[in-house]
Amino acid sequence: MANVKGLINRILPSSLLHGAGERCVIFLQGCNFNCLYCNSSEMISRCVGCGRCIDSCVTGALTIGDSGVEFNAQLCNDCDQCLNVCDKNSFPKALSLTVPEVMIKVMAKRELISGITVSGGECSLQIEFMTELFAAAKKEGLSTCIETNGSRSYIDFPEFMALCDAVILDVKAFSLDEHLKLTGQSNQKVLENLTFLATENKLYEVGSVIVPELLDNESTVDHISKIIAQLNPLIRYKLIKFRAHGVRQNLLSASAPSDEYMEKLAAIANQGGLLNVILA
Repeated sequence: MANVKGLINRILPSSLLHGAGERCVIFLQGCNFNCLYCNSSEMISRCVGCGRCIDSCVTGALTIGDSGVEFNAQLCNDCDQCLNVCDKNSFPKALSLTVPEVMIKVMAKRELISGITVSGGECSLQIEFMTELFAAAKKEGLSTCIETNGSRSYIDFPEFMALCDAVILDVKAFSLDEHLKLTGQSNQKVLENLTFLATENKLYEVGSVIVPELLDNESTVDHISKIIAQLNPLIRYKLIKFRAHGVRQNLLSASAPSDEYMEKLAAIANQGGLLNVILA
């Protein structure tokens, strides 16, 4: 795996929202779900090199080269006009970086952070890169965490799991039909990972986005809370209020649930046996 590269959407130097403590967050480009409520759709696809974004770039930061669209970070003014014209759910500014290159950015804020979290997109699509990255992070005394949609079986990656301290798992719907409608993919492996990760004491948090017009949220919260409670009732279950900001309106028009409804769902999760329910 030496010199394996990861396709990086962006790196957040420090955050308190992506795992325990203050963490550097690395967002990987590419996802195998196409969630109707996705508010980061520019992370779904890899750039196909169509060049449509180039004319929109007033600073000349985007050009066409032998490998497709090439990005010059020094010229970019972060206007994001390239994202507005892209119809491929892509990000022309994604960078292909080696683990040492990423670690230079991580270590720039070493005094502030206790660990790193790899998110996305879907991080498991670049498992080889993550394995090498986590090995490097461990050598620096940093804890390791991932945020994942659970679509790949983590039991199949023992080398990676030995290096991964914690997992934040999205469980978008309990019903297979609802999950297929929402993401275009099955949730079989997601639910298998829920049990496996909790059994391995790797599951830090489970999250579900609440969309009243789209999902039977009460059924999902009821079933998932009971599964978690049987495995470890102290695992955090975060119920995330849907917000329309950044959502593709041509795919989904929905409104945020009320605070009263969120409290109702929290009560269902508590009744299911959970001791650590969080509303966000």
